[in-house]
This record gives sequence, C-alpha cells and structure tokens, in this order.
Amino acid sequence: MPAPGDRVQEGQTLATLSPSGGEGSYADLKGRVQRLQREVRRAERLVEAEAIPQKRLVEARHDLTLARAALESMGGSDGQRASTSSGPSTTGAGFNYDLKAPISGRVQERHLAPGSRVEVGTVLYTIVDPSRVWLRLRVSAEHASAVSRATGAVFTVEGSDTAYEASRVVSTGASIDADTRTLPVRLEAPNPNGALKIGMMADARLLLDGSKPGITIPNEAIQTEDGQPVAYVQTGGEAFERRPLQLGPTDGQYTLVERGVQAGEHVVTTGAYQVYLASLNTSQIGHGHTH
Repeated sequence: MPAPGDRVQEGQTLATLSPSGGEGSYADLKGRVQRLQREVRRAERLVEAEAIPQKRLVEARHDLTLARAALESMGGSDGQRASTSSGPSTTGAGFNYDLKAPISGRVQERHLAPGSRVEVGTVLYTIVDPSRVWLRLRVSAEHASAVSRATGAVFTVEGSDTAYEASRVVSTGASIDADTRTLPVRLEAPNPNGALKIGMMADARLLLDGSKPGITIPNEAIQTEDGQPVAYVQTGGEAFERRPLQLGPTDGQYTLVERGVQAGEHVVTTGAYQVYLASLNTSQIGHGHTH
C-alpha cells in the first residue's frame, strides 16, 4: 500500500478490498447469485422429469436475473459474463476488489490501513499531480470588475521571495462572497521542480490584458518603512535621498511608480537597507550602492 509521499502511476493497484458480510453487501449478493444458479439448474432437471411445474423454473430464473442485475450494479460479475479490469478481481473466490490509481502523481493522504473497515463513500486516498498546481485567489470586490481582463498572475509563496507565474485562468466566481466581500479566482501554474507545495499561502497580483505607460523600478529597490513604501534615489556621488512612493501594478520583478521617482533617476537596489540605517545616524546619507 503506497504511503503519503510515494509516487504512483495511473492504473496502479493501491489496495485490495475484501467486501464484508451483511444483507445487501457485495458478498451477500455474490452468494445469492450462486445459490440461485444452483436452484435454476435443479429446477431445470425437475421440470424435465416433470417433478415440478414449469412455473417454479420461471420464478427461479426471474430471481436470478434480478440478483445478477444488483450484483452488476456494484461492479461485480457472476462469472457467466466477462468482467472489466476495473471491477472486482477474478482470482480466488472473486470477492476482492482492486482499488486503482485514477491518475499518476504523489500520494498526499492515505485514509486506510491493512485490515481496516471502510464504508461506502469514504475517501481512501488523495493523489495529486504536482507538476501543475492551482492558485486560488480572493480578489477584493472593488477590483472584481477587472478580473474579466485577467491573463494570468504573478505570486510569491510563504518563506520565499521567488516570483512565480500562473499563466492560465481556470475559473472565476459568479458572485461576490457576502462574508469576505471577495471574488474567487482560480489559476493554473506550472511546477516542474516541485517547489510549490499544495496548501501553501500565496500573495499574488493578477495580470490584466493591456499595458499602462509609466516609470518602473526593480522590486529590490522598494523598502517598507513605517508601513510606507520608499526608495533611495542617488542625488549625486554617494549622496542619496529618501523618497516615499505611490505604487501601481507589478509583474513580480518590476513595479510601476506613479509618484516618487522621475525618469532617468538611479535608485538603490543592493544595500538599500544599509543606506536606511545610515540615514538614521546622519543628516547626509552616503555609502550606498547604485544600480
């Protein structure tokens, strides 16, 4: 039995289920069909010998037909017809059922152990294909009208500053959630190296169709001080000036600056925090690195 974390292939046997007893169970129906088959054969012999009326044989065949239909509705076979590969195993008594993986991927959860009892409708395995993942977003109601123009998204996940891209919109909600005042959006993102784990929290921005002209700066240049985005701009030599910023959209690497930086100015990317520390101790900011 594959354990969580194991890789499985489509069609691989995950477990073998042996139906338990009880009225209406698979084993009970299987036994009933076998008993009725014997009864029909016996009735045929007795009718031929004129020991019982024809009506008894007709009734026995009718009961057998109903029992076979009930058994087949559970994916079983009475051995008189060919059974499919996804149905109960034909080895041994024919009561076992091979549980097969519907897709290739990794086992995320396993909810059964050898010898345990399972009920109808119980989730036995959860298998995920980690090569592509879904990004589920909650877009605030004030921006919901723009979601129809979304072509993808850029996002980061907890514990990492790496920017990832979701290139396809899978679905969008039809209504705003009354409790959260958000619109659900689902996107698909490639995950070839498995860095994105199922269940991670993400911070994302939707990419909209069309472009907006303006000045952009590298995201590394943006610092947050007292809740306000700022950048340090080189004013000459090793002198720098702290500029509060009003930011626009970002693609995960560059961010549009609506106010705070002029075209052609140099902003600090490497060592911006050191420049900030120097600004706390001196009236003249210096000794920074510009790019």
